[in-house]
Amino acid sequence: MTAASASVTFSVALSPLLSDDALSSTAFIGIGCICCWLLCIPRTASRLGAGRPVDAPAEWRRAPAWFAKPSFRDGLNACLKICYAFSGNVSFVSYMAEMTNPQRDFGVALAWLEASSIGFYVFVAVSIYCLAGEYTTSPALGSAPGMLAQVAYGLVIPSVLSKGLAFGHTGIKFVYVEVMKHYKITHEMSVNTARSWSIWMIIATAFWTLSFLLSIAIPVFDSIVSITSAVTIAWFSFGISAIFSLHMNVKFSSWQNASLTLFNSLLIIGSLFLNGAGLWSSTTELSGALASRGNAVG
Repeated sequence: MTAASASVTFSVALSPLLSDDALSSTAFIGIGCICCWLLCIPRTASRLGAGRPVDAPAEWRRAPAWFAKPSFRDGLNACLKICYAFSGNVSFVSYMAEMTNPQRDFGVALAWLEASSIGFYVFVAVSIYCLAGEYTTSPALGSAPGMLAQVAYGLVIPSVLSKGLAFGHTGIKFVYVEVMKHYKITHEMSVNTARSWSIWMIIATAFWTLSFLLSIAIPVFDSIVSITSAVTIAWFSFGISAIFSLHMNVKFSSWQNASLTLFNSLLIIGSLFLNGAGLWSSTTELSGALASRGNAVG
């Protein structure tokens, strides 16, 4: 019965492609049964085992190094990537502003987001590193061999586009609001007029044109993540927030206030460090990657 339910689920998933009549449902159930039958022909489950990473030699064995000694540049670039992974707070305000009842919903939504994202990131990172070891690539899905990597990338395309939507929409809206304020037409911001839509489309087109040029200029995934983290995320996610907090709460009246002031000061110092040393480490990494790519082509 459980196996039969798989074929019924297959039919339900594909039935919207054609029609809802009984003949189509029967045909899709049959296709599902045939697919499962083909998958069951091998008499062992050896094909379900974990393979080796794409660049690993045939005799390679997994031996994760839990304590490594990276160079200063490699260690700093790793820190920049971690900062990048947890930099979504720059878009929190925009989404909070569009909530019907942010006082009630924002805290709950933020708690669920952070708990799920941190847990998911840690689980995926540890799992992939345990499977690929020193052959873990960036992006990590590229560690899988051949066709499996392509399938994995296909599955995460919605997530990739969601990232572009979240940050792109936030950036476009920031500019849009400022433009509408400048021309004193804020009453048209949420109204469907030709002028408001024209302004929005011009800003969106300019934004993604600039994004395209940056992608062409920095075509290495590792480097564009590190440079982005050093140039913008260090401040937008950490430094500016600390400055705002200091502006509102520079107090030493209690140990709690003193601790908060010290913490914000350390965040600003850390942002300055990531901004300077991080930019050096990420740009030198980019130079090395482009040089090795050029040598490979040559």
